Order: sequence, then C-alpha cells, then structure tokens
Amino acid sequence: MEIHLVVRICLDYLGTLDAWASARVLCRDTRAIVRQQPYEFDVFGSRTFIVQNQCMACSKRVESPRWITYKALPAVRRRYTVTCRHYRCQVSALFSMLRDLASKNIHVLKTPFQAEVDIAVPRSDGSTTPGRCVTHGLLHFNNAHHVMTWWTDIVHDYQKNIPWTHYHRHAPEFIFPDVWQ
Repeated sequence: MEIHLVVRICLDYLGTLDAWASARVLCRDTRAIVRQQPYEFDVFGSRTFIVQNQCMACSKRVESPRWITYKALPAVRRRYTVTCRHYRCQVSALFSMLRDLASKNIHVLKTPFQAEVDIAVPRSDGSTTPGRCVTHGLLHFNNAHHVMTWWTDIVHDYQKNIPWTHYHRHAPEFIFPDVWQ
C-alpha cells in the first residue's frame, strides 16, 4: 500500500498528537506528507471568556479538552487555547501560537533555559535585584535575543529585558524556527 494512504488513514482515524509526532520522525517521506496537511493558523489563545468545553479550532464539544498555554509570555499576559484531542486541532493551535508570538517578536525555546523562574536582574548601578523571568521564550529586538524579567516592590511593578548573552554564552535553540522566519 502506498505510504501516503497509510499515513493519512492513521492520522485521520487515530488522530492523536503522538501519531502525528511519530509520522514526522518516521522517515523523510512521512514528514513531507505531514507537512502538507492543511492546518489553521488563526487559532489564537484568549485570556478571558474561554468556553472550556469547546474546541477553538473545530468548534466541537469536548469531554476532556487539551489546554495549550502560552508559556513564552509573562504570567500576567498569559493566554490559553482550548482544543479537542485530534492532532489537526492541536497542531493548528501550536502553530498559531508560534506565529502569534513571532508577530510580537517572541520566539519559543526548545527547552526552558533554567528550571525555575527566579533570576537575578542586573541593575544599572552594578547591583542585582531578585526577580522573575520567562523561561520558555525570548524577546527579539535590536538584532539580539532578550530574557523578559520583572520584579515588584510594595508600590511599583518593574520589567526589564536582559540580553541573552548576559546569562549564556551559547546561542538559544528554538522550536520550529521555520514557522516564524
């Protein structure tokens, strides 16, 4: 049987994200087949008024939805996408998230650059302030990647974007870099 039919049958009827991921890494032919699938790129996350039992991609009612979190945004700006368990809806939501973040010049890392969100924020006077950061994504501006940090005192909230090179000497590795280029 032709490999194209086998992959299409497996993905359309099994329809899990694991089956999609397996097809992507099986061989070059199956990866090409998976890349040609029609995905939606306008399944953007929301912060409020989320219908918790309806897929934002296919609009079907869902018993156990999958919540996709925009972890590459600071906690106060975090957004969520609700999808069903079918691979096409989940992949559409993931690609939409990557493109949405890329439109804001935020690129998602393959792995978080550190385990915890606590970080020492360098100040202009040479001291450091304990703060928090986004560990899953970097902001890109002025031809450099920056770690998004923030801290608070009793009265004010502060935020500062620290160059990636301040914390690491190696280049960052991004997930699906071809989506936002």
